[in-house]
Amino acid sequence: MRVIQNIGDLILLALLSPAWVWITLFGVVFLGGAFVLATREAVSTEEGRRKWQDFVHSKLGKKKLALASIFSIIVVGSIFSFITSGSHGHCSLDGRHHSDEEFIRAALKGNMGLLTFPEVVSDPAQKDRIITEFLAKNPDCCKVFRDWYSELWSSELGDLSWFTWNNNVVVRIRNEKSLKAYRRGEKVLLDEGLYYATVDNCLQGTHAIIELIPGG
Repeated sequence: MRVIQNIGDLILLALLSPAWVWITLFGVVFLGGAFVLATREAVSTEEGRRKWQDFVHSKLGKKKLALASIFSIIVVGSIFSFITSGSHGHCSLDGRHHSDEEFIRAALKGNMGLLTFPEVVSDPAQKDRIITEFLAKNPDCCKVFRDWYSELWSSELGDLSWFTWNNNVVVRIRNEKSLKAYRRGEKVLLDEGLYYATVDNCLQGTHAIIELIPGG
């Protein structure tokens, strides 16, 4: 299942990426493959191995290999930087790097039912007051995850696709009922007070992550 998801992520990445990213990537893969095949062919004979060793140890050969290595590192670094640029909580619209508290407040405001159920609160001022009181009483309620690649192999968020993180951060929320069990170290089979949501880098919107089933 994970393999299918990874293939889907790669397809989405290709569709969302500008042409220069995947053209450059395929170009590097093609040139790298051609270089490996040419090298294998060259060293397949005794004379070829001798010429290759002479080239590698020559000043010109060392310069060319160093330039090729530097170029490959720059290309890979540029592509990696592009892939991960949608995370970290940096808003490209206003250039601001939002704080964890700002993301937590946005996530709570978008999921007020966790704090007020069954009461429905619509007044913005009342929402802010409830959130402020909740955070003051429960500073350990929430956690912000900013980097897709840092969580790629984690047991908590590792199953989320790259697409989920695109221009978002992930916020974990626990209401008071969930926090009580969590603080006691209890494992809850179905923790309805545990919630995960994405928050836009510019705090423009928040959405539930339906892939993650609440659990202790």
